[in-house]
Amino acid sequence: MKKIALILLCLTCASQLLGKPNYSSHELIARFSEKVVIKDGTTGIDAFDNFLDKFGILSSEPIIEKPDLHIYKFTCEKEIDFSAIIELSQKDESIIYTQPNYLNEMLSITPNDPYYYQQWGLPAINADNAWEIEKGNEQVIIAIIDSGIEYDHPDLEQNIWINHGEIPDNYIDDDNNGYIDDWMGWDFTDTNIVDAMGDFRERDNDPRDDLGHGTHIAGIISAQTNNHLGVSGTTWFAKCMNLRAGFRTTLGGYLEDDDVSAAIVYAADNGAQIISISWGDVILAPIINDACNYAYDLGVSIIASAGNESGVGLLYPAALDNVISVTAVDENLKICSFSSYGEGIDLCGPGLSIYSTYLNNDYKNESGTSMAAPFVAGCAGLLLSQNPLLSNIEVYNLINISCDDLGENGYDNVYGYGIINAEKLMLNAGIDIKPQSAIFYPPYNSGYTQNIPIVGTAYCENFFCYTLGFTTKQEPVENDWLDVVTHNPEPTLYTDPVIDDTLGTFLLYGIQDSTYYIRLSVKDIHGTNYIDIVKISVDRTPPQFVENATASTYRYNFDKKDYYILSTATEPSQFYATCFSADADTFSLIQKKYNYFSTMRLPQHLPDESYSFSLSIRNHAGLTATSGIFADAITIDSGTIPTSGFDPIASYAHSVYLCANNYDINGNGKIELVFMEFPKSGRFHAYI
Repeated sequence: MKKIALILLCLTCASQLLGKPNYSSHELIARFSEKVVIKDGTTGIDAFDNFLDKFGILSSEPIIEKPDLHIYKFTCEKEIDFSAIIELSQKDESIIYTQPNYLNEMLSITPNDPYYYQQWGLPAINADNAWEIEKGNEQVIIAIIDSGIEYDHPDLEQNIWINHGEIPDNYIDDDNNGYIDDWMGWDFTDTNIVDAMGDFRERDNDPRDDLGHGTHIAGIISAQTNNHLGVSGTTWFAKCMNLRAGFRTTLGGYLEDDDVSAAIVYAADNGAQIISISWGDVILAPIINDACNYAYDLGVSIIASAGNESGVGLLYPAALDNVISVTAVDENLKICSFSSYGEGIDLCGPGLSIYSTYLNNDYKNESGTSMAAPFVAGCAGLLLSQNPLLSNIEVYNLINISCDDLGENGYDNVYGYGIINAEKLMLNAGIDIKPQSAIFYPPYNSGYTQNIPIVGTAYCENFFCYTLGFTTKQEPVENDWLDVVTHNPEPTLYTDPVIDDTLGTFLLYGIQDSTYYIRLSVKDIHGTNYIDIVKISVDRTPPQFVENATASTYRYNFDKKDYYILSTATEPSQFYATCFSADADTFSLIQKKYNYFSTMRLPQHLPDESYSFSLSIRNHAGLTATSGIFADAITIDSGTIPTSGFDPIASYAHSVYLCANNYDINGNGKIELVFMEFPKSGRFHAYI
């Protein structure tokens, strides 16, 4: 007993020295060997009652009263001398122990990173409480496909993925993965865009960021945390696989389909469990769809930003069924004005004024759904650290059920399931969860001419029923949904759960050609809804070529001509061209991205002769149209224009972007040229 008393006193003194509240100085807890009868504030134990009387006993009450536990609390007017009462309890056998009423501190972790207090997004997703359960694991690899990462940033360098199967800079593909010296990721960027800047010419093994976008994302996901430096990451220890696929232009940062698709496949093949995507396009490119399907089939969780289009409609790949789509909210948990949302949105994350790592060992505030998705990717990293055996479909479902609801009750098309709650996700990590509401067929953005079978899963704990509805409206209210069979507002209730099987059929009788949204709504006995929505098109009319909108042209690519076929369709279509010469030299061109417009470039190094071509187009429903033959429409000239020998009239030491128009700015009768210097970072500067 003396040892216990000494420990209690030492703890009390240490806490008081640190300036933290430790106990209530007017309250005493005592355990007695026998039940006591309190009368007029006394216990009948004379020495104990006399002691408390010195401090002005105000009240007493039983805390635990069980056959073998008799514990009471006493409140006094004056501060109690606890050292004296401990001596008394040691002398009286009827008193088992006495103690102050200690204050227990909530154990949420606050990192010592100096800029943590500028990171409102981490408390908003309850990261500090999640870190009490799980801080992350360096075995979890999160691929960041973006503008690269400043991999020697002092707040990132320890959390950059290293390919240990590769010996740096020995010019050998040691791990036989098709990439030489990819010991810390890969730079997939190679473009001939004329206004590209910085590092964009060739693919190589140096994925350094020269835009800042990817570095900012890396800090949100996995900045080194609790290191007395900079900012904190959502996960403390996950490794960031640095896959550079973006480059700078005069209009901002861009990525090409071939580069990002190759990066997605690389990530899946080289051990990434999660891919974070903070870019997108309004049009689905088949190559990106194929790459995402490849990664998903290998078990990778793909998390993507919804877009910054300020309204309804998700960008791709966020709009794909096998990708988690994330929109952005502000510090008040309201949808950001720039955010894309709508059918298929899964959840939201912090996206306004997010402070994170930046170029030149710096830090910066950035806004966008680009910032929201990395918070969710970091949470997925925490989840796989806690339970590494989870499949990607289990990751998706656990994330969706671990959100704090925002907006309308339950799932809605603005906030999805709500904002991710990292602590709730950690608490749910061990749940054996089945898919709840998922449409596997029809695929998103597919087209049909006849009745559509709907295949998927409708299941949840305490299952009650599911319904299948459709609408044409992008922002529907409940009454806008019609039953897929009866076409009436009153839905058919299906009372048997379904797992990976046919849910119903969308009957197309009386349905006009249009874009439709199909909704699966699963409800439990408590009234909670689980939603999945896919967009499809009903199209019984073949596409058509816009009259007089097909032509051929060329433009100079340095000193030689590139030749193009241009065409326009009446609806988003894939374009196919068959080209042939008089010598039967035949080749095909394909633009598989569905679009109204097509610009297809002919192969380089064709022989100097005339080529004819014909076109065909195919819409989402598989309906086609074919053009006539455009005879001898293209005449190849492989000659070059001189690039030297001109008389210089002005010179500048650096490469510049020359504006398309020129002006007589000062009115002296001479034309001035306006150009902008290519900066290494930051804003452009105009010169005349």
